[in-house]
Formats: sequence, structure tokens, C-alpha cells
Amino acid sequence: MTLGVVVLNYLNYSCTIECVESVMRQRGADIKTVVVDNGSTNESSKELATFCRPLSDVEFIANSENLGFAKGNNVGISALRSQGIDRILVLNSDIVLTDENLAMKLEHLTVPDNVGIVGFRTENNEGQNSTPRNVTVRSGFTILRDIYTTLGGFKNKYITSKPIVSTVKKAVIQHDNAPRILNPNSETLHGAALLFTENFFKEYDGFYPGTFLYYEEDCLSILCQKTGMREMYCPEYKVLHKERGSAKMAWKKDAESVQRKRQLESRTIAQKLAKMSTKQVQEQFRFKH
Repeated sequence: MTLGVVVLNYLNYSCTIECVESVMRQRGADIKTVVVDNGSTNESSKELATFCRPLSDVEFIANSENLGFAKGNNVGISALRSQGIDRILVLNSDIVLTDENLAMKLEHLTVPDNVGIVGFRTENNEGQNSTPRNVTVRSGFTILRDIYTTLGGFKNKYITSKPIVSTVKKAVIQHDNAPRILNPNSETLHGAALLFTENFFKEYDGFYPGTFLYYEEDCLSILCQKTGMREMYCPEYKVLHKERGSAKMAWKKDAESVQRKRQLESRTIAQKLAKMSTKQVQEQFRFKH
């Protein structure tokens, strides 16, 4: 199985190169990498094109404009899908793969049929882990289902823990290296490093393209809330998140205010997605045709 890798760049080409170099150091795996420059206004496109040109397993794509996080990554995902690759690792440009056997492990990772996305320990330079994250946008139906399930109602094969108990369990489970399927009503994966599996691509095409930046993980959790698809957290696998994002480079002095504005915009969009019917939500993730 070929593992696809997508790295999206905006302005921060030095970080992107460092990320790709960590991918190139992976051993024992067949990897095809796509680097997408998202309409950078600096020398990123030129620098990345020069860097990628001699690399036979690295493709470079330059978007003519900044499409945002979701659409920008979807360009890379689409390029890999057109080559028949259906297990794709999407990395932020400030991610470094510190385990040189990670790609090989992901190639051979067995996932349950209902798992569409896999995530890992996402640690910063101080070793602090940011995965999983709390879900902040939920559909009304899932809230009612939480209550019914917790009170001993129907048993759904896709629900792996009772919502009220899951929060209590989190403190105990977070140090356990065993993979676990997340309850989509309470937890979601960190979007800095996500493995989209063949199960996901049987039904959907990529990230929900409605947001420009932020809440991409919540939109994926909404898809899980509405359907039987699930996310799996594998804490035994670890990546380094240097947290040197492109956003602050772009916004400079106004970083905090622009960030807040983007967050509010994306939250509103995610809330609208959560109010859609299951069928409507599914169609939002099918945009290739």
C-alpha cells in the first residue's frame, strides 16, 4: 500500500521543507508526497518548487490564491486520490515526524471498518499533548442520543463509551497507549496531523470546504455525529508540533484580533453544518463531482 502525504504551505516555506524532510527520512514505506503552496505572497512558491523538483516522490502544486486550510489541503488530497491512493496523511507544515518508522506503521495499521480518520499524540516542544480535543459544536440529535444511551437505551455498535462516563475515563485512559475509538459527541482529533483511511474515501472526498480556517476538526466530528463513521486515536504514535503556524506570519501585529474573527466565522459555519440533516451533511463532504 502506498501512503499519501499532503503538506499545505502558506508563507512558512522553511517549516514546510523541514516537515517534508522528516517525511523523506521515513524508512520501509512507499510514500507519495504532495506539497501545496496556498497562494503565498512571498517567495514560498519559488523556494518550494526548487526544493521539490529533484525529488521523484514529491509533487509540488501552486494554488493561484489562498483557498484556506480545508480547500487547500483538498487540492493535495485530490491529486493523490487521482493516483489511486486511498490512505492519506495530512500534515500541518509545522509538524515533524520524529519516528522514522511511523509511515511504515501507518501503512500496515489495521483499522475497524467504521474508522475513517486516525490521529496521534501531537506534542509540542515541551512534550505537552493536544490530542484529543474537546468537541465544541454538536447537533441537537446527538445531545438527545447521549441522554438516551446513558440511561441504558439502544446499543449502537458504533458507540464505544457512554458520554457521561467518557469524560471521567479520559483522565485514566489518556496515558494508555492502546488505540481507542473516540466518542464523537465529546472528543475529536487534532487537525495538525490526520490520517484519512480508505474507509473515509469510500464515502467522502476530503475536509468540509465551507470553512476558511479553524473548526475543521469540529466539522469532521459533526460528520461522525451524524453518521456511523468514527475517529480513532492511537497514542502510541507521536508527532512533534512545533506550533510555528503560518497565521501569525500572515497577520503580524493583528494576529490575535484576526484569529478571533476567523474563529467566530468558522464556528458559525460549523454550527450551521450541525443543524443540517444527515444526508445534507454527507453531501457537504462529497464535492469532487
